[in-house]
Amino acid sequence: MQFIVPIEGITAGQVIVELKGIFSSPKLYVNNMPAPRAEKKDEYLIKLDNGKEIIAKLKNRFFDPVPNVEANGVEIVLAEPIKWYQWIWAGLPILLVYSGGAIGGAAGFAATGISARIFRSEMNKAAQYGLIALVSIGAVVTYFILAFLFAALIQ
Repeated sequence: MQFIVPIEGITAGQVIVELKGIFSSPKLYVNNMPAPRAEKKDEYLIKLDNGKEIIAKLKNRFFDPVPNVEANGVEIVLAEPIKWYQWIWAGLPILLVYSGGAIGGAAGFAATGISARIFRSEMNKAAQYGLIALVSIGAVVTYFILAFLFAALIQ
């Protein structure tokens, strides 16, 4: 999935943030080439049309896989935030932390991160909700398997 970053001073479509896989971080491209990194993490050097270089920073938004971009001191929102009711649906597996402790929490947080990526996919809404339900069920099953293995290891 690609998002065009409208930065003043750059011809439209030259700067793109791309999300590839479920577990990969977003990448910034300039003219279809990976943007050169700046000194700090998640910062990139971008050359404006007039030759001046600016720093663009990818700013993460909680579990949302689509970051905001800060360029030249201006924050650019690439996508509308995930809705509150979608967060509730995606975040249900986090409740595993209450019954499953660290193992349940790990399974729940992983499922929530995957679910946020699914909400950002180009699938239709019904497919998104259905797939996220399967991810949640998978988190519960994973929790029980890991808890059983952990208990068996202790004994």
